[in-house]
Amino acid sequence: MEQRLDYQIQLAPCVVTGEFGKVIVTNLGEVKFELDNGETGAVEVKGQFSEAGLEMMLRALRAAPLPIPPAFEVIPQEVTKNLTYQWEAHYQNGQPLRQFDEAGEHHLGEVDLGKVLEFVVRPRDLASSLPWFKLDRFVGLCRLESSLSSHTWQRLGLPLPEVPFHLQYQRRVTKVLLAGPQVGVVDGYPTHVRHELGWKVDTLHGDETETTFMIGIEDDDGSWQIVKEEPRDSRHFQHKRIEGSVRILELAEVPAG
Repeated sequence: MEQRLDYQIQLAPCVVTGEFGKVIVTNLGEVKFELDNGETGAVEVKGQFSEAGLEMMLRALRAAPLPIPPAFEVIPQEVTKNLTYQWEAHYQNGQPLRQFDEAGEHHLGEVDLGKVLEFVVRPRDLASSLPWFKLDRFVGLCRLESSLSSHTWQRLGLPLPEVPFHLQYQRRVTKVLLAGPQVGVVDGYPTHVRHELGWKVDTLHGDETETTFMIGIEDDDGSWQIVKEEPRDSRHFQHKRIEGSVRILELAEVPAG
């Protein structure tokens, strides 16, 4: 079988040193685009590296410190301190438990999710115009436009199982780091936080696999999307059949003409 090479040797400028000469050209991926007239397409992105350029990158890689410098590590305390949203757990009786209150920050481990009737993800600043979100065990996933403009929760029209389920919540923190050409210098994008709220049905109700449904709420602007819906063919994602009956209380005969 013929082996396909994913690189070529050419005469071209090196993307690292800028010098023209013998380089190795490799495919770095594909970028899709859309023109103003609606036309779409894709182009391949290739990198051209000379021997000197590769050696320069190898020296930078070998000299880079491990672990990554502390200034660029994700520090949990810094993440929670800068959160725009917080969680709030509501039980059948008693006051809700909030992530942040006068006593400080509460850990999610203090919450008995099995007994929570409503789990709310809301702005820490009550004067904020950002939307609120909640999972109600009897209603499903809901959204409140903002506490400033409305007090009416709107259903999101998302799946809710008819069998008992486990309430799910987690924060997904992402830090993208960029290594520059200067040895030992690391830069990165701002830390990104997404709150994931949803439910899980285990296999105790006759399913071969667990079913999980989660939405992701962006901490910076309150936008949301479905981030997990597995497995897609689960019976818990099927459209519910609405059943009803008509009861005739009285029949009246209408004269002809």
